[in-house]
Amino acid sequence: RRVRQGRGRARPHAPPLADTAVRHYDCAKDLADAPFRTEDMKILHLVRQIADERALSTVTAQSRNHDVAVVLLQDAVLTPLEFPGTTYACREDVEARGAGLGLELVDYRRIVQLIGEYEKVVSW
Repeated sequence: RRVRQGRGRARPHAPPLADTAVRHYDCAKDLADAPFRTEDMKILHLVRQIADERALSTVTAQSRNHDVAVVLLQDAVLTPLEFPGTTYACREDVEARGAGLGLELVDYRRIVQLIGEYEKVVSW
């Protein structure tokens, strides 16, 4: 079927969205079992949501084979989840929300340093 557009040119009609295949991408599995790298890798996760289960499952899976650290930002400083490995909390976000998690507090300058120190950075 063709649809007329513009100056009399005909262009093919795009297929309906229902005809295109959309599959769920499990990034946690791919990031944990990355075939391109088998030795220990330093991975930093920046978590911004309060209870991000996908981030937790990915960090847990990766911590089995890699050196993993987590920086809690924004509402994530209020999270009840316990991440494996080293966990930091953004000082400014903790102070703004009145949170007290008992984690090592880092300022934005230190967060930038951490991003530079780690080989891979994943933002949630």
